[in-house]
Order: sequence, then structure tokens, then C-alpha cells
Amino acid sequence: MIDVAKQAGVSHQTVSRAINTPEALRSDTLERVRRAMRDLGYRRNSQARALKTRKTGLIGVVNPGDSSFGPNRTTLAIEEAARKEGFATALSVVRDARKETVDSTLEFFLGHGVEAVIVIAPVPTVADAARQLSTRMPVVIVTSGLSAAADQNVVGIDQEMGARLVV
Repeated sequence: MIDVAKQAGVSHQTVSRAINTPEALRSDTLERVRRAMRDLGYRRNSQARALKTRKTGLIGVVNPGDSSFGPNRTTLAIEEAARKEGFATALSVVRDARKETVDSTLEFFLGHGVEAVIVIAPVPTVADAARQLSTRMPVVIVTSGLSAAADQNVVGIDQEMGARLVV
């Protein structure tokens, strides 16, 4: 960032503004900074940003590893929506729905600073583990046939209606 500032003839705070709040800069200043960033091959250091803001911009997605169309399409839609909002996703496939396996996957996400987890939960074991994690971070459970408590975020898929529409 210091090299970009030097080449653009601005302070490092101005480079930071160009990255985080570009609307706060005059267009000529913003263009100088962006040109210097291109010329130097500057890339934002997401780890340094996470240290400063305490936010990683990372959402964990737990997929059951089912090769059928539905879960994979759901995972793709989650990734596209997250990217549109400026987040990245980290995917973990959990084919073994035992509680220990799901718990270790969710702990892995916690250890890597994900800000939220979206769990595609085709079986109650996975949904139960996700519910327990929801006391520590935002969790959305994507499932069918499970009821949600008032403090839980559940996206329900109406499989019966889908089958009726197909038939």
C-alpha cells in the first residue's frame, strides 16, 4: 500500500479510501491510485484487512456431498449470492453425517474466521449440529421438513410441492 501511495503521490490513507470508500475521493485522485495499483500489481491483503476489521468476508457452506442436482444447485446459488454481496465462500463436503464429523467441520470454519455458516442439512444430525453452532455465529440451515425455533434461520425447501409441479 505504501508503494502505491508513493507512486500515486498520495498518503496510504488515501489508498485505503480508494479501496474501501472510493466515493469519498475526487475522480482524478481515485484514477491515479487505481493506475498505480494496476502498474504495481497491487492486491488487497485479505488477512491484513481481517486483522484490522475483525471480518474475513468469508462464509462457510456445508454441503452433504450428494451428487444429485438439488444440493449442488443450492451450493452454486449460495456462492453466486455471496460473491454478489462481496463475500467469498469456503465449501466443506460432509458425506458422513455423524455428529462428530459435522462438529469438526463447523469447528474448522470457526478456526478460519468465517463470519457465518450456511448448512445444507438433508438429515437431522447435520441440522442439530448447525443449531448448536448458531449460539456462536450466524447460521442458516437449508433443509426440508424441519421446523425452526424463533431464533433460528431456516430456509425450507418444499419437496412435495416441487414433485407436484414436476408431475
